[in-house]
Amino acid sequence: MEKIKGIYMIKNKVNGTIYIGKSVNINARLKGHFSELEKGNGNKKIQKDYDIHGSNPFETKVLEVVDLSGDLEERETFYIQKFNSISKGYNCKTAKSEGYNGLATSLNDKYFKIMLNTAKKEGLTVAAWLRKIVIERIERNEIL
Repeated sequence: MEKIKGIYMIKNKVNGTIYIGKSVNINARLKGHFSELEKGNGNKKIQKDYDIHGSNPFETKVLEVVDLSGDLEERETFYIQKFNSISKGYNCKTAKSEGYNGLATSLNDKYFKIMLNTAKKEGLTVAAWLRKIVIERIERNEIL
């Protein structure tokens, strides 16, 4: 099977709920998702529906093939926002920082867009902008 790098969707045809994911090998990643669901160890939100309906109502789709230089996290975030799959889907978070302790952040679309726009205005990534804000507050003794 050909390795496809990009963004994919898992959709529950019964209730329309979706999950957006990214992978450097989409086919293998999808196989892994369903293997974990069969064992009862999948994404908690998907697992609940999988336990009720089984695998039949779930369909998968490649949303975008990303070239070797493409940014998977950026494209995944785009589709998570486009389909509002945190509030209305199976996704739990918009982005995961690979920084110290694997810090992960969960935000709703409204707050993420505000942060993204503010960071862009300052020429920073969201992660760099957040670091800047936290450091400034620590230096002003607002956070102890």
